[in-house]
Amino acid sequence: MLLFILAIVTSLAILVSFKIFERLNISTPHAIVINYIVAFALGYLYQPYNFQNILSADWIYLSTISGIILSVSFFIYALSIKYFGISITALSGKMSILIPIIVGFVLLGDEILVHRIMGIIMIFPALYLLLYENDKHTKTNKIKYLIFPILLFLFTGSNDSIFKIADTYYLFGNISNVYMFLTNAFAISFVIAIIFILIQKPSINKNQYLKTCLAGIELGILNWYSTFFFLRVIRLLPISIFIPLYNICFVLLSVLLGRILFKEKFDKNKIIGSIIAILSIVLLSI
Repeated sequence: MLLFILAIVTSLAILVSFKIFERLNISTPHAIVINYIVAFALGYLYQPYNFQNILSADWIYLSTISGIILSVSFFIYALSIKYFGISITALSGKMSILIPIIVGFVLLGDEILVHRIMGIIMIFPALYLLLYENDKHTKTNKIKYLIFPILLFLFTGSNDSIFKIADTYYLFGNISNVYMFLTNAFAISFVIAIIFILIQKPSINKNQYLKTCLAGIELGILNWYSTFFFLRVIRLLPISIFIPLYNICFVLLSVLLGRILFKEKFDKNKIIGSIIAILSIVLLSI
């Protein structure tokens, strides 16, 4: 039970951290770069490996693609939270379970279940209601940022699909292989984040250095341990119990935190969309 709680808390803390970074005038892009150094270092401490051997691993290309997607999606994650809040970002991310389920149907021969088909169908009205704005002024301001939760949905689902394929064909649930896969992905993410910084050149001043560095370390610790605890719990509880329970708790607590800590407002459409989204996540998870 403790590991389950830690898996939820560390994942929620990442959401809240991005929201707080903005208020504390922390340079989020630079914090993301530092985050990946820390996440890689922690992964290597848990599972040291020979870099030459990893280059010849069957799953290296999947881990590399995963690292690229992880890095890009983390920047998108931060932008989605900035413009849409943690509630809608959490819902968009968790509804992406749709993509690995479709991959499972098409590529891995997973059984096609009626309740999962219903869950897939429900995703689309849920997304529409969550992202729809009644207020014309808000609608005009936010329409250009709609791409962020949509991309988060696609990128998170794609990355989960890559891991599902890698685990099925190459990792075989071996925890050492999984750690090496993730550690390599974090290393690739770091390289991609550095390239992004060099191209975009986001501004940072001397007053931001220390707090941005500390924020990046905190984010890296949360990033690694949210994955670590998730993988530990998934091997202790039946997946049919853990995945729906984890997703429901994460989404409900995200909505609560968004409302209590950051006064995020939900109109009638978003309330209905949230209910449909949660039901969809439940159907897709079981």
